[in-house]
Amino acid sequence: MKRKITLYSLDVKSYPNIEVEVEVIEDSAKNIARMSDGQPFFAIKSAVVQARPAKAGEIVDTRPRVEFDGRQYTLSETIKIVTADQEQAGAMVVTNPDGEEYLIRTAEKFESKYEKTPEGYVAIDNAKLFVRSNGNYAVPCWGSEQVVLKGSYFCVQDKSDIYGITNMAFNSTYVTDEKQIQKVEEKIQEIKVQRNECVGVE
Repeated sequence: MKRKITLYSLDVKSYPNIEVEVEVIEDSAKNIARMSDGQPFFAIKSAVVQARPAKAGEIVDTRPRVEFDGRQYTLSETIKIVTADQEQAGAMVVTNPDGEEYLIRTAEKFESKYEKTPEGYVAIDNAKLFVRSNGNYAVPCWGSEQVVLKGSYFCVQDKSDIYGITNMAFNSTYVTDEKQIQKVEEKIQEIKVQRNECVGVE
């Protein structure tokens, strides 16, 4: 099944919103081979991101940014307003280099994923397996629907948890060069060792 979605211009004075056709996919794992270019590769988050404690009532710009036909759009007009429960749980607002923001629901989860540096925060996840999307798709993801356009990426590290990353988010936060991946993983290992040593200190 196919349907049209709207891409929302990030510069409405220069170019308008547009409509694009996407194919609706019900099972990503079964269809990932035909939805991708068939060339899996490893990538790892290397960019420094900014983060702050979420405050009830504040607006979080969760609109995913994507480059399409040489122009920049968002995939939705949806923003989030932080709730009192989220603030109480210690939620954190993370800002990617491309400007997209997202909520991590608890301080504990945030601390398990990021480490503070003088410039901001760095992810401590290991490299994951990705493929590049060869078309425009709407796929199930984390209880809702996610749009993955041609030239964006699917993370296929876990076939039971396939999700997309826009080309703008991917290009601004990940590296794919093998030597760069190795350097990032070595830094992550150092961070984890230091964390374990700190936990052991009384």
